[in-house]
Amino acid sequence: MSVIPIKTEKKTLFAVGFLALLAFAVEGLFFNFHSFRLLGGGFSHHNVPLNQVEVQGFTYDETTGYLNHIPDQGDYYFELKNFNQKAGTIYINFLMNNTENQEGGAPARGEDALCNAAIWYTDRSNTDYAASDLRPVSANVEESKYFTCWFYGPSRDLRVYFDTTPITVTGFEINKPVPWKFEPLRFCAVFGILLLAYLITKNRWFLCPAKEQRISHRLVTLCGMLAFCAFLYFTAYTSLEYKTTGLDSGDLYSQDLTDAFLAGQFSLLTEPDPLLQTLDNPYDINARLAVDLYADWQYRMDVSYYNNKYYCYFGPVPSLLLFVPYTLATGQYLQTGWACLIFAVFAAIFMAMALEAFVKKYYGSLPYGYLFLGNLILWFSGGLLWNVRRPMFYELAILSSAAFVSLGFYLIINAIGEEKLFMAPLAGGCLSLALAVCCRPLSILYSAAIVPVLWTQYQKYKTDRTTVRRAAAAIALPYLLVGGLLAYYNLARFGSITEFGVTYQLSTIDMTGESWKPQALPICIWLTMLTPPVINCNFPFVYGDMTGQLYFLGRLARQNREIGLFFLNPILFILASPAAVRQAKRAYGKGPVRAVLFTLACALAVFTLSSFTGGVAVRYATDYGVVMSGVALLIFFGLYPAAEEKELTGLLSKLLLIAAAIAVFLGFFRSLMGEDQLLLRYHPDLYTKLRYVFCFWM
Repeated sequence: MSVIPIKTEKKTLFAVGFLALLAFAVEGLFFNFHSFRLLGGGFSHHNVPLNQVEVQGFTYDETTGYLNHIPDQGDYYFELKNFNQKAGTIYINFLMNNTENQEGGAPARGEDALCNAAIWYTDRSNTDYAASDLRPVSANVEESKYFTCWFYGPSRDLRVYFDTTPITVTGFEINKPVPWKFEPLRFCAVFGILLLAYLITKNRWFLCPAKEQRISHRLVTLCGMLAFCAFLYFTAYTSLEYKTTGLDSGDLYSQDLTDAFLAGQFSLLTEPDPLLQTLDNPYDINARLAVDLYADWQYRMDVSYYNNKYYCYFGPVPSLLLFVPYTLATGQYLQTGWACLIFAVFAAIFMAMALEAFVKKYYGSLPYGYLFLGNLILWFSGGLLWNVRRPMFYELAILSSAAFVSLGFYLIINAIGEEKLFMAPLAGGCLSLALAVCCRPLSILYSAAIVPVLWTQYQKYKTDRTTVRRAAAAIALPYLLVGGLLAYYNLARFGSITEFGVTYQLSTIDMTGESWKPQALPICIWLTMLTPPVINCNFPFVYGDMTGQLYFLGRLARQNREIGLFFLNPILFILASPAAVRQAKRAYGKGPVRAVLFTLACALAVFTLSSFTGGVAVRYATDYGVVMSGVALLIFFGLYPAAEEKELTGLLSKLLLIAAAIAVFLGFFRSLMGEDQLLLRYHPDLYTKLRYVFCFWM
């Protein structure tokens, strides 16, 4: 084991301290530049009485001294005439009046709980009003109430303009200093970027070979894993309408399938509408609409309908593992969001452990820092955060499958010893991969991915009949057990061991007579793999493709929020380089690389079949994106020996750091929006707070 000299450790501590000071300076001087707006500018503070302003859409309350909102007045503003002084900042204090909606007392949500305001002004360049853009403000977010002004000379008139959201204005000040505020989140982001850039390129501790990790390396890995899991928890928590673990009602997974299993049956307890039986083709949505059958009113959407019974076509494992035991123990239904979080955490842990296990087994001299950055890329580009942001039963099936696939790969890698084949992890890995099929049927292709590995081991131990028999039993028994139960489950429901219920689903598409066309595959490749992100200065900065215009004459489902996997993880571009694959064979050996490439082929097959049967949706990317990213990282890591020979390790490290920064940036900010903007809907003040933390120029 290599030993880091004391002098090097002191140098590292000094560098870390310097970077912390630099990050603090960036936070204090750059991000807080609004706080220095009034310095040396000859600005005088004015606390303007609200009875001295002209109003439209408001009325002045002499008792409170406030401006009260008048409904249905069109424009809403107050203005100060003949001010004729320099305005460096404008501060507006207000209260929200829309704390309840008209339907029955629920608090206002999302953008309805916010107000939009703009400043209209005159100066030397604008003798008539010029207007700023409307921006969201919140009564509970103090930063949003300050408007920093960069006018050209004194302003004769000032107007504060609002949208139609009902508010009560309680204060109006000009040239009130913007408070200096230290934001830990911003500081940690800057410090983390600087620290990683230093460690990955300069520090011997971070460049320590992966197989020679010390306790400190494992602690750093653990801290990174805990930090990501904490962010997963934040994402799940802020996506839930109700913060309790259990509820008295649930969704298709948490309640309907759970109740069915507890009642000793496979069909759901809900009885279908008799009108469905009268239709020649109940799977045609137009036929259902023709007799006034509407989704989630007269019939259940996204369930299988067969022999006048409803079934859940999503795999039974999440229900049997989590929902049924929870209901038996508590009498309530576990929220699907918490189940999504559990599986996402397990997926994050085991995908990182699988990556590390492979590298340590076949290329242990790879620097530890590469593994750490590889984990960041896997976590933030793999779609875990996106799926947890909208935690429904659709996402639960995907996350549970990802968890079992990651666990299965990790156990299979650890089952292979230098001189021995370990049967317990081999059996556990096969069991985990089999259970993945019970969550997401397409995951069966990842069971095929282990065939080259097992064939190599057979060639190695074929003369040892005892090892071969034990290995065959360890492989076959889990698949026979799980496969037999799954076959019985399908046969009892649909009369076929290979029918999971997708053919009979009540959806917008008749799956009994229409399959996805292979001609749509090029479009699916573009949307899923190569669509560039839309990035602008409007929080949360990262947006998927929302054009919605494909001009494809045929049915193709899409979500209009796609960001290509090759942009979420730029390391994926390495897969287009045969030279990189040849270098990887030098690093790992031909056998491991062939197994890795076969796994990539399985992931691409999952993508292809997913495109044919499900179209394009952001959530689907987790089914194949995690595996593709893992393969790409392993190929990229294989470039390190060649880079060492040509003294290009610094360049390689910087490329990996840039890729990690892109993955974290896109994954983090995309997760704040999500498919249904649940953070904004359920926590508008927090969303606004984050907006002003990161949009420091507002």
